[in-house]
Amino acid sequence: MSVDGAELDVVAEGARVLAAAAEEQVTLRLLGGVAVRLRARNGLPPSLRRSYGDLDFVTARRAAFDRVLPEWTAKVSRNGVPYPALALMLIPSIPISYMYAYNLFGKFDTWTLDATLVIAITFAGSAIAAAILPWRKPQIYNASPIAKYRVLGLPLITAAALCFLAILGFALYKWFQDSVYGVNNHSSLIYMGVLYAIALLIYVVSRVYRRAQGVDLKMVYGEIPAE
Repeated sequence: MSVDGAELDVVAEGARVLAAAAEEQVTLRLLGGVAVRLRARNGLPPSLRRSYGDLDFVTARRAAFDRVLPEWTAKVSRNGVPYPALALMLIPSIPISYMYAYNLFGKFDTWTLDATLVIAITFAGSAIAAAILPWRKPQIYNASPIAKYRVLGLPLITAAALCFLAILGFALYKWFQDSVYGVNNHSSLIYMGVLYAIALLIYVVSRVYRRAQGVDLKMVYGEIPAE
């Protein structure tokens, strides 16, 4: 069944869009669960069957998925090389590498000591998100094979996340408490905080700018990315 040319069945719609793209000689690839479903010629096993809410495509230009950065940063060459993205990483790294190699300001080499610590804090955020997923996004979690497993009455993903948070919490406590680990440097914490503040500022500015264009970034992060 279709409405205005679009199929109501998500899998059928994915196949229709791919066929239309091929007919128009447009390079288009399907990602995510629907792509897996279409590739499974004999159908998926019962444990992997679920309903699909949307379609995720990628083109030859690979337009930026989340729209935080300008579209040109996601462009690739004819050979698939993402030169703008590489330049965006390379150019800022040159002065930072120079400052680290020659230890500018007399102590720049210590400013990176807390990199492991802040990465661990980021992992803690991911673990918290995983722990609350069954209640925050039940339609996504219940469609996954892991949903049928529970530990002491808790969803398996929640139990695993809590165990990881316990280990991570102990590690963070020791890192902050004991200087022997070399990851509780005051100057490094400030430097890392500045980097995270810059990242947050980029996101806030992008969200305001995209909202003016009619794109709500909140909706982008409301789903789990296809990759």
